[in-house]
Amino acid sequence: MFLIKKCSTSDIKIIYKFVCLLENNSLNFKYFKNIFIKNLKDKNIIYLKCISDKEVVGFASCHIQYLLHHDCKVAEIQEMYVDSGFRSQGVGKLLIQSLIQKLQAKNVKLIEVTAQKKRKKAHQFYTSNEFKQTHLKFNKQI
Repeated sequence: MFLIKKCSTSDIKIIYKFVCLLENNSLNFKYFKNIFIKNLKDKNIIYLKCISDKEVVGFASCHIQYLLHHDCKVAEIQEMYVDSGFRSQGVGKLLIQSLIQKLQAKNVKLIEVTAQKKRKKAHQFYTSNEFKQTHLKFNKQI
């Protein structure tokens, strides 16, 4: 059985591990920790974890934004990761459903997500959860 809960400061190490795996990169832990703690206090940021037998097996982060080109509050999933041993078991779907419930309570009308081009399984996951591809995203290192 899986349980979805809000993240707390005690989750820093496992969430750091998940985000490093997601990004395929070792991030600066000190910077990560400071941002994680700061964001936990922000009412427009939601950090959720999925627990199985007291072990964190999944994580999702979502930021609520007020954008000029939308006539409603918009949320964007920033990171989502499910431990490889727990994929295809409904963890991601539970995280999405829990995020949507929390966002609806905050009167958010639109949720967006970006996934790297190489993450084909993530694309299939989001499509199967009724997300529509409407944009291409571009970025530039500065």
